[in-house]
Amino acid sequence: MSRTSFISCLFAIGSMLFAAACVNSSGPHDESAESADQLQGQNGSKGQHPHKPPPPPPCESDDECVEHCPPDAMGCACVELPKGGNGCIPTCDEDADCPVAPEGLPPLSCHEGICVPPPPPPGGSCSAPPPPPPPPGSDDAPPPPPEP
Repeated sequence: MSRTSFISCLFAIGSMLFAAACVNSSGPHDESAESADQLQGQNGSKGQHPHKPPPPPPCESDDECVEHCPPDAMGCACVELPKGGNGCIPTCDEDADCPVAPEGLPPLSCHEGICVPPPPPPGGSCSAPPPPPPPPGSDDAPPPPPEP
């Protein structure tokens, strides 16, 4: 997997985790008194899978991210997302600067100034498809199979 693909994958996952932290930091509430459906309706994510956080808040400048930044984050920046558009992502100088991930999700770590989750396991959903085989006759082409 190329470094760019790996970082894009980390960024996408980190964006989702950050968005979950933002949704979960919207204020105190008694979860024992509210169902998951009620919580999803309050946060505008009705119909979304309960374990899949929404995308990060959209933005066009770092200033727009101030109000969307989790309280335990060092800061937030408006960065380009792998699937297009921009989103507010926590910034960091070291792992301790990253906000605490929502319960059940892996901890965030500092990577190139932004908070991201750990890399996926080999062969995970973020792995890039294998490159196409080289054309026959090129130096990189594998030898033809032996004939029976």
